[in-house]
Amino acid sequence: MPSQRSGKWEVLVATLVGVLCGIPWVTSAAPKQEPAVSPHLVSREHAQGLITRFRETTAAPGAVYAQSLARSAFDALLAQPGAAGIRIYYGKYADGRPTVVLYAYDKDGRDLPLLSANRTSNCPPFCPGTEVPEETLWGTPATAAQGPAAVSPHLVSREHAQELIARFRATAEPGAVRAQSLARSAFDALLAQPGAVGIRIYYGRYADGRETVVLYAYDKDGRDFTLMPMNESIRCPPVCPDTEELESAPHED
Repeated sequence: MPSQRSGKWEVLVATLVGVLCGIPWVTSAAPKQEPAVSPHLVSREHAQGLITRFRETTAAPGAVYAQSLARSAFDALLAQPGAAGIRIYYGKYADGRPTVVLYAYDKDGRDLPLLSANRTSNCPPFCPGTEVPEETLWGTPATAAQGPAAVSPHLVSREHAQELIARFRATAEPGAVRAQSLARSAFDALLAQPGAVGIRIYYGRYADGRETVVLYAYDKDGRDFTLMPMNESIRCPPVCPDTEELESAPHED
């Protein structure tokens, strides 16, 4: 025969189990909150609306509306110590063609001036679904000792980069947006997609007329990965780097 004490313990245990089972945090784990891929991630509808508005209200027929760079450019820029994101500057060639110039920036928003990327592939002619140039697929790992050109074919001298930026600013309206910034989470997420070989930067425009950019990763056949567009960039002005520091920083020849 079980003792009276044993019977009391059984009743107590049964009571506790019944109480605990009625508490949600005991019976089942709270649903995990998956971390956001990037605060720059937007819907495809939103992204396409920005691109379409730019093309319909800004770009002349046949005008460039996107620029592509291989992943090697982004890998090189973001591999710099302290890189927190990439700032995309609007640029212009001497013949009037638009382009972009990329610098990484640090946590304080200051550009890291030793590496700049350009030599983009324009769309048109290199648009989604068309064969992309070999240099926009190129991304052989290399060490810094081999020189910038070995790290990525998109890396250019600071003088070349600043000339493109200065030419755009000289012909832009006073107070015009001259750069767009995105945190590194946007680029990490885009390039983490299986088969991503680079990023295409589209020119975009909001309904109120503000300029912006939309980013998609693309594959070896030049096709955009449309499920993960990035936008919500930070414009310059008003959020710009210390340009005096950028222009006076030491650099490698």
